[in-house]
Amino acid sequence: MVDDKLFKRGFASPLLLCVSEQEAKGILEEVHEEACGNHIGARALAGKILRA
Repeated sequence: MVDDKLFKRGFASPLLLCVSEQEAKGILEEVHEEACGNHIGARALAGKILRA
């Protein structure tokens, strides 16, 4: 826990923020709206979601 936020150790990223199902859906929708306009690749899309 950091600043009352729960994190999980990740392989590709040192710390991954744990989010609720609703927050996850919001993140995916936001990234998907941006990504569909420029036909982003799968690997780049996954990286963008991790950085969100």
